[in-house]
Amino acid sequence: MMAIVIGDIHGDLAMVEAFHAYKPEAEHVALGDIVDSRDPKVPFEDELACLDLLLDSECVFVWGNHCLPYTPERPWSSFTRHGHIFNPDRWVRGNEYLARTYETRGLEYRDIFEARYHIARKKGQIKAAHAVGDWLCTHAGVSTALTAALPSAPWGSGDSSAIASWICEEFEREFAVKRVRRSADPSGLFGEGPLFNIATTRGGSDPFGGIFWFDSRREGLNTDPRFKQIFGHTMTEGPMRKLNHVNIHIEDGWWVFDTESEEFVRLGP
Repeated sequence: MMAIVIGDIHGDLAMVEAFHAYKPEAEHVALGDIVDSRDPKVPFEDELACLDLLLDSECVFVWGNHCLPYTPERPWSSFTRHGHIFNPDRWVRGNEYLARTYETRGLEYRDIFEARYHIARKKGQIKAAHAVGDWLCTHAGVSTALTAALPSAPWGSGDSSAIASWICEEFEREFAVKRVRRSADPSGLFGEGPLFNIATTRGGSDPFGGIFWFDSRREGLNTDPRFKQIFGHTMTEGPMRKLNHVNIHIEDGWWVFDTESEEFVRLGP
């Protein structure tokens, strides 16, 4: 199966538009972190447009560490950048979910994104892991430490579809558990288990990072070589292709990975 895979978008509307337009006949996969721009000048409306463009398409996207705070479970909450808005009627009208939210705590940008991610969850459009041919797609990658902590998964099979399905099921199990871990951000509500780990190198208290936080550069751990992986999260200076994994979160420009040609493609700017 051919797919076009993009890494962290972080509210870059022009990047999303280029990604959406490139090879529209192919499956498109976004590796999380759609919103939460690092540029404080990027308006909320642009970030919302990024998310809506993907939601309104056939794009599949996976949960990232900047996506999960926009859920009622909120395994962590310190990575949302948006505050209150002053025109709630514009967003509440016609949306029962937001209307209920506004009645209980007022409306915030966070709640608007939360409603959008709720739609994606109901559609089955967003998931913890996704398989494209032989490639396993997650936000931050799967380390050897994580696979050792979850020995019942079919890691050794090399079957990306079986592994992705197992991760998605494990994600739902862990996501439903009340959080008791100690971390730099104790305000998170749910998400207890290895998939949600935040290593000390990323501000947490765990010995290694899970699929939303793994950072091989800082943690000094290896990506599991038994299956092919595509991930983002940790920024690289240029296209990174190792023996059995690809990092598509590239600092310079808008890049995608084409799984048919197994090549990086720069879309701009």
